[in-house]
Amino acid sequence: MFLPGDLSSRADVENAVQVARSRSGGHSLVFYCRFVLHSLDNTEENRFLLNVSECMNLNEYVFFEFRTKEDVNRKKHYPGHYRRYVDTEDFERKLEERARFVVEYSVTGVGMAKFKEEDPVVSRVIAKRVE
Repeated sequence: MFLPGDLSSRADVENAVQVARSRSGGHSLVFYCRFVLHSLDNTEENRFLLNVSECMNLNEYVFFEFRTKEDVNRKKHYPGHYRRYVDTEDFERKLEERARFVVEYSVTGVGMAKFKEEDPVVSRVIAKRVE
């Protein structure tokens, strides 16, 4: 299922979460954000993280995969495409200090998101929503 919306909009994120909860059969949700963060600017990312945090229940998880600052100078299949290269340590600190998450898993490297001739440096981060 796909829903159109603005990730920096609290109303749009809340609507998507409500739709997912109505279809979950009462189960916890897992939020999956693959190649989303590096398409947002820093302000949009901050709003998105707060929106998701405020809409999540305690002990629910969010999975992130994003391009890192180490990927800046690597060959791209789509070189003119907008990308913001995320500093993984700063991102994890932001998750824990601002958005009430605990990082439970984090790995950075190549070989995890190959596409044609491109092998970007990406991070995968799993975080749990806590009080």
